[in-house]
Amino acid sequence: MSSAADGGILEAYIIKEVNPIMFLSRYISKREGFTLIELLIVVAIIGIIAAIAIPNLLDAMDRSRQKASMAELRSGIGTAIEEYKIDNSGRAPSSANFAGLITDLEAEGYLDDPPPTDAWDNAYVYAVTANQRSYTASSSGKDGGAGAWAGGVMSEGSRDWDCDIFFANNRLRFGTCS
Repeated sequence: MSSAADGGILEAYIIKEVNPIMFLSRYISKREGFTLIELLIVVAIIGIIAAIAIPNLLDAMDRSRQKASMAELRSGIGTAIEEYKIDNSGRAPSSANFAGLITDLEAEGYLDDPPPTDAWDNAYVYAVTANQRSYTASSSGKDGGAGAWAGGVMSEGSRDWDCDIFFANNRLRFGTCS
């Protein structure tokens, strides 16, 4: 049994005992902001992620431009030229340049919405042989520099965006890469 005096000591002991919730709340409320080390770690992680993501993003953008130029050459311009050849005894349009080709194809009704430039904003190039049996429509690629047809069949996995893209006689091909 405890006396009144013992009860007073026990109460005093309970009051002085440390409450963990109050201790933590006081510690958390006194702490303001992050330490320099924590901030440096976060900045380093963001830098690593950016170093990985930005080159991949740029590569994907160039790949999409190459595919868009290939699609325009094959589906838009190439199809219109081939339809023209079918209707004109196998002869391609005799235009001296790409602007003339577009004018001829639009006037004849083979092309409704011609692309003014390739996906890199470079002008397309058109050439036809003297007998009009063979033609070439091309994009000069990312660098905009004209190259020559290397003669190979188009490699779909190419990662050199400077390679010229040729649509010659109903086939896509890569040209020289600068």
